[in-house]
Amino acid sequence: MSAMVNIEEDGNDVILATGGYDHTIRFWSAHNGVCQRIVQHSDSVNALEITPNRHMLSAAGFQHIRMYDIVSSNPNPVVNYEGVSKNITSLGFQSDGKWMYSGGEDGSI
Repeated sequence: MSAMVNIEEDGNDVILATGGYDHTIRFWSAHNGVCQRIVQHSDSVNALEITPNRHMLSAAGFQHIRMYDIVSSNPNPVVNYEGVSKNITSLGFQSDGKWMYSGGEDGSI
């Protein structure tokens, strides 16, 4: 399973992020299919979502949401959210980015 999100548009360059069961998040150049960057993620990726300002990428998995700074080259998550009892399967952000929401197999939002 993989998820895909448009991260950055700079002229004609569109960068996509994918994640899946291999515990990695990959950043791709959409125009030529070349992988630009790989980030190790500690568990499988069930969902990806970009913040409205396009600076942070959230990655959801089993009992965690991890936020990555996509503007920097830091490969580590800058924020970890814990406390969900099962898989998180969807993520989103309110339009101005002040709130993140998630849903998952525990039936909560």
